[in-house]
Amino acid sequence: MELQGFYVKSGQMAAANIGNAFPKIWQDTMSVLQDECPSEPFEVVKSIVESEYGCDLHDVFETFEETPIGAASIGQVHRATLKRDGSRVVVKVMYPGVENTFRGDVRTIKMFCEVAQPVHVAPLIEIEKQFMTEFDYVLESQQLDKVRKNMMAADIAGDSSKLCAIPRPHLDLCTKRILVMDELNGTKLKKYQGKSSLPINHAKLIDDLLHIHGHQVLVDGVFNGDPHPGNILLLGVEEGKPQLGLIDYGQVKTISKEERLVFCRLILALADDDKDGVVKALKEAGYKSQKMDEDIMYTYARVAYDEDNETLTQGKHIQLFMEELHDRDPVEHLPQQYILASRVSILLRGLGHAVHQSRSVAKAWRPIAEKVLREEGEL
Repeated sequence: MELQGFYVKSGQMAAANIGNAFPKIWQDTMSVLQDECPSEPFEVVKSIVESEYGCDLHDVFETFEETPIGAASIGQVHRATLKRDGSRVVVKVMYPGVENTFRGDVRTIKMFCEVAQPVHVAPLIEIEKQFMTEFDYVLESQQLDKVRKNMMAADIAGDSSKLCAIPRPHLDLCTKRILVMDELNGTKLKKYQGKSSLPINHAKLIDDLLHIHGHQVLVDGVFNGDPHPGNILLLGVEEGKPQLGLIDYGQVKTISKEERLVFCRLILALADDDKDGVVKALKEAGYKSQKMDEDIMYTYARVAYDEDNETLTQGKHIQLFMEELHDRDPVEHLPQQYILASRVSILLRGLGHAVHQSRSVAKAWRPIAEKVLREEGEL
């Protein structure tokens, strides 16, 4: 926690069990980094809000709770009510100086990887680019608004009868360092981890999350690249109508129609265990390695986008396994446009492993990919 910055982000990845790579004690220990980091004093928060708005805090907010309800790597969140109409909202306030800290951290980690673990350099470049978008809450509010509208148009998000709820941003109150959105009343999924039972069917939880994010990636081409348990809430539990609440849209990735269709073809080939189709799609996507070994390309795609298990990784830790693949056929260029899609797949698989609901993401996303390709006349 003292290191802050990107090191907190790295701890969040361990807590989310990326690649099923981390023992439970690590996951439990690191889970506090998802939303329970040390927070800034209220005086600092108040000064940031007033500096951004150019007026007293209470000119905008009727109430503003001094104790944050969450604090993570970029900023902290406070409950408040709007003075203009009494709406209950949450206000995310960015830490002072955090952007410079992050940039320095990523630069240091990239330099280390270039020397010691080159297999991680390409993903780090894309992750760095994507993380830098988190330091503009105006952009995040626009991304949140776009994903929310897409999900509502698809009849996936909305009231308690829908699969999920996504908070509405108050765009006119969002600035570079302040994000204001409607409050979702629920409990973060991470709070239930370690308990014997979630108040929702485990299989349905994973299937719903896969469907929601599959639609974002394959149909909309606009998706949240950071669906870790700290960004997922359970709403309506007391009413007996559990619903997913999805928050935090700092890492939203947009891919073009052409990129989306290539990825649909890749998902279809993975789901059908079509090695030739996987290799062809990877080449279309821009994957390049020294030898272009098709066995390694196929294995890479399976791990990156589809599934991870001991059979696939030959009983080895996923980190060691991926490094061995790189040593056998060094990667020269990874499809940068799909690295965040891989992150989504890996995060959701990690959650699935945690609740004993392991999934093939490609098989779960196959019906969506097939529908998209059929509508485009490719099937």
